[in-house]
Amino acid sequence: MNKVILVGRMTADPDVKQVREDTSVVRFSVAVSRPFENSNGERTADFINCVAWRAQADFVGRYFRKGSWIGVEGRLQNRKYDDQNGQTRSITEVVVEAVSFVGNKGTSDNTGVNSFRDEDIPSDHRRNNNSFVPSKNNDKFDDVNESKSGDVFSDMLNSSSDITDDDLNF
Repeated sequence: MNKVILVGRMTADPDVKQVREDTSVVRFSVAVSRPFENSNGERTADFINCVAWRAQADFVGRYFRKGSWIGVEGRLQNRKYDDQNGQTRSITEVVVEAVSFVGNKGTSDNTGVNSFRDEDIPSDHRRNNNSFVPSKNNDKFDDVNESKSGDVFSDMLNSSSDITDDDLNF
């Protein structure tokens, strides 16, 4: 199984390009904090390259900016290409399959950029849980893991658990 899930901040404004008349592509990087501190007591981040195609590319280009929180679901891909000097280069990137808004609606993050506002999203793209994947026809977005409350984790947090400390191995 090849599945990647990232939550982080966009490192630059996305620049959507047209590779053909009907095909959009956007390459972007997501800064993802590491869950631990280094020997100096500082938190570091990894900068993960991502590529989105077609409707996902258009969606990222329209609703995300440098500093915006973003959730990315996809698969890891290695590829090779020849640079301008004829040198063979390799790159590892996440091929985006789904994009999610992360954070509170309409609130400003550290960069002063609004992640999104409901009125900015076309009504046929608006969903309660703020997660989107392109449908089969690539012109609409379908929701992922929709919950009745609109919060993808609410069902998990509000349910009672039968797991006790004795059930855990650590």
